[in-house]
Amino acid sequence: MIKWLREVAGRKQRIKELERQVEGWAESAAMFHTGQTFYHNIVIQIGEMFGHPAYVSDDGSVQSQVLALKVPELVKESLSVAPLTPVCYVMSKPHLNGYQVILGFSKSDEATTAHYFLSRAIRQARWLDQMAAVAEPDQPVAQAA
Repeated sequence: MIKWLREVAGRKQRIKELERQVEGWAESAAMFHTGQTFYHNIVIQIGEMFGHPAYVSDDGSVQSQVLALKVPELVKESLSVAPLTPVCYVMSKPHLNGYQVILGFSKSDEATTAHYFLSRAIRQARWLDQMAAVAEPDQPVAQAA
């Protein structure tokens, strides 16, 4: 009888271990599914940016949802038509009296040089405005946005 009780206790212990293992697998599967859904939705959103071509099957039929497998092909085609510039330099509106400048460069040192010249030109323009205000004190000076 004692041997049988030990055997039952051992089996109960093994069942608990297996239950924990199954819980771990279920948690892993749930995390994988969440990640997969997240990235799938990103692919679908990118496909939606392409509009109609993302919904058209190879046989020409139009689907109600974006065809995820077609998105990489559409991205590749769009990059071959208009390749992305590796470096994009943006100077914001506050620095340009309400305007925004976006310039593309092939090298980061070109963006650095552009920043130097643009910021220097803006400082010079502000200095000239200040000097003009000193020369003509009755005239209001345009303030930078």
